[in-house]
Amino acid sequence: MDHTRDNPLKRFTAFWVALLLVTAFGIACLIVGPFTKTDGDSSMKAAADERRAVRAKVDSAQSSALNELALEKAFEANAKTLRMNVPIPGKAAVPAAAPAPAAEPEPASE
Repeated sequence: MDHTRDNPLKRFTAFWVALLLVTAFGIACLIVGPFTKTDGDSSMKAAADERRAVRAKVDSAQSSALNELALEKAFEANAKTLRMNVPIPGKAAVPAAAPAPAAEPEPASE
């Protein structure tokens, strides 16, 4: 800004006028806001109703296809298998499929 045109009183007034305008706009928005609200777009409501219907069908199909008793039995069998395969501290782990070690023959005495 040119120092010959710099006037502190003009800058001070411009700041307060701008602050007053912003505040007045905010208050106007708060007053007018509740009168301009709508219930929403009817096409969005229709789409939401369709999505809810599809979701209800999917949920019912999944719950009817889910056999909880069979799943519970499978989980119990898996848990039993896992418990049997847990290594015990201090013992050598022997795989279940490995054959037992054969006893070595005694050396022939002379």
